[in-house]
Order: sequence, then C-alpha cells, then structure tokens
Amino acid sequence: MKVLLCGGSGLVGRVMLKVFNDEYQQHSVLGTYNNNYYNGLIKIDFLDSNSLEEKIKEINPDVCISNIAERQNETCENQWNKIKKINIDIPYNLSVVCKKLNIFLVHISTDYVYDGQVTPFSPESLTNPLQNYGISKLIAEQRIKSVFNNKNDYLILRVPVLYSDQLRSLEESAVPLIIKKVMNKVETFKEDNFSIRRPVYVEDFCRFIIETVEKRNLSGVHCFY
Repeated sequence: MKVLLCGGSGLVGRVMLKVFNDEYQQHSVLGTYNNNYYNGLIKIDFLDSNSLEEKIKEINPDVCISNIAERQNETCENQWNKIKKINIDIPYNLSVVCKKLNIFLVHISTDYVYDGQVTPFSPESLTNPLQNYGISKLIAEQRIKSVFNNKNDYLILRVPVLYSDQLRSLEESAVPLIIKKVMNKVETFKEDNFSIRRPVYVEDFCRFIIETVEKRNLSGVHCFY
C-alpha cells in the first residue's frame, strides 16, 4: 500500500511517519510539509487544484491521509480567511482529486464539531460547534461528503485532544499547553473546573488509522475514543 500523508511535519504527522517506518515497513509512505521541513517530506500546493492533481497523479498513492489543519484558538477566532483556506479549502481540494483518481481519503476531524453537552458522542450525535475551529472542521466534513457518492470511498475521524511524548514544543498539544500556562507567572488565564476531556495517545491513534486503512473496515464518519 502506498500512502500520501498530507501534513507530515506536525505532531501527528511526525509520529505517524515514525510508526509507519518502524512498525509497518511493508507499506510505502510519503509525507508533505508547508513551512517546517522534516526528514524527506515534499512540498505540495494544496490550494492550486491543477497542480495538486498533477502531483498526486505523479505520486499515485492508494490512500491519502488529510492531516493539515490550523487549530490554534487565537488564530481561528481572529483570522477566519486564513483558517478557511487551511481547514476547509485544502481538504475539499484534496477530496475532489481523490474522488477523481479513485484514491481512498482519510480525513482527520475533531470532537470540536460538538458542543460537549451530551456525551459520549457518536457519528449520529447533533453537531453544534461553538468555536471557529469546530465550525471550520464541520464545514470541511460537509464538503468532503458532498464530493463522494459512496461513503466507502472516504473515512472521517472525529478525534479528541491528542497527546504524545514526542513534542517539539508545548504548543503542539493542548495537554502540555495547559502546563505552560500554569508555569507562566506573567500572564493570567481562565480555565473551568467542569470540562471533561478524553486525551488519546498519538501513537495509538496512528496505529488505528494504519490498521483501519489496511483492512478498509471503516467508512463514512466515525468518532475515535
């Protein structure tokens, strides 16, 4: 199996490449980057539909994993035009190309598409995002589903907060970011004492994706917990 990992330089991307190379060497994986180059990654313009199609034709993958996103809350709340391009336009463009070239698409979404009121969540749970990040990710899901006629041709995974011990900075995960805020004695911040999060270990999440794609035993929209 040949896999194109779209977004290989962030936390999930780096870990997934490592898991592929360490544990699933029977598969070929190629990752992409935008600004942060990392071990053998290639650069693709996902906003240029024609260039994107030509590049993916050249690579000829069996599976594309859509892992490009802007999740920083401040950016999402204040720069809608930027996050629209990253969180909506890029996965939509990728889905169009994958549909045309008959490539299975795995899109990583988020539990931020829910409002958190009624848990646990399922794919049938009412979506009601409260922040721009969740809104943008839900729109991306809807646009992806509008492209494919058959839900067996794609997989959307709604994941909770992810954590790992392979961080380059505390900002790469919401879990250590809280620790950074606590350690910062200059700035003040507010946190509630009632929210319940269910962090998922990145390595486990990556193995789940790889083994699911191997067997193609999931399709459509699913929640990962």
